[in-house]
Amino acid sequence: MIFADLSHTFGIFAYDVSEVIFLIPDKLLLRRLDNAFRYARVIEYTPDTKIVIFSDCHRGTGDYNDLFAQNHNIYYDAVRQYFNYGYTYIDLGDSADLWLNRKIEPIIEEYTNIYELLNEYYNEGRYIVVHGNPEQPLFPGLQVHESVILRDSYGNEIYMTHGHQVDPISSVFWRLGEFLVRYMWRPLESLGIKQPMGTAEHRMKKKETEPRLIEWCKQRGKALIAGHTHRVRFPKDGEPEYYNVGSGVRPRAVTAIEIERSGISLVKWSVESRDDGTLCIAKTVIDSRTVSLR
Repeated sequence: MIFADLSHTFGIFAYDVSEVIFLIPDKLLLRRLDNAFRYARVIEYTPDTKIVIFSDCHRGTGDYNDLFAQNHNIYYDAVRQYFNYGYTYIDLGDSADLWLNRKIEPIIEEYTNIYELLNEYYNEGRYIVVHGNPEQPLFPGLQVHESVILRDSYGNEIYMTHGHQVDPISSVFWRLGEFLVRYMWRPLESLGIKQPMGTAEHRMKKKETEPRLIEWCKQRGKALIAGHTHRVRFPKDGEPEYYNVGSGVRPRAVTAIEIERSGISLVKWSVESRDDGTLCIAKTVIDSRTVSLR
């Protein structure tokens, strides 16, 4: 227990020191987000468009470090339903955990049914991938984008990207972050010690990353959908339009964002109990609102 506490404290200290040593003004980090949209993939929105967005599934190899394993069946059932209903799937990054794992082949082998389903999306032109921390293409010819802009015929837009651009250790100094996760914290996780370097585990890092994303929306007057922090967010009326998808590694639940019929919804997929005591995978709408797309 003492060893775990010391390791966790050291990890937070290491991150905070790296923030000081590699201090980058927020203004420059926001400019990195501007640059991410310079060559964005533009998707034309029509009244018939149906989009679902997932982020940060962090699929691994099925071992102790693989936090996605608990949600395998929940995610698969949700994605299958979206496929059957004609949705386009946008992956906002970190779908496979390539900081913990060197190669994607063992991950594909572990989750064959998922990648076969994603291949069905791809073959129908309904699979769009945005990279988070450096990722390897899944299918021959698949183009991986840094950002996506959803635009209707009136010029209304929603911007989408992973969000790591405003987090120095995950973007500018990502090699350092990868080294710490793969060679320091992976062995410790095998001993039951959670790695504190990720945004989802480090509360201070959340306080630094999310305000930057919100400030970008406020200054640029744009609606932004991101991932990276693993923390769902849905703006209230009058707030900057910053949405966060959440992740696929929540305890026994997967979150996503849906866009259709000029509406945007934050949803959660989880295992629920029916009145007769049987279990099912069900969708719950956490929040929804109308967007300016027409």
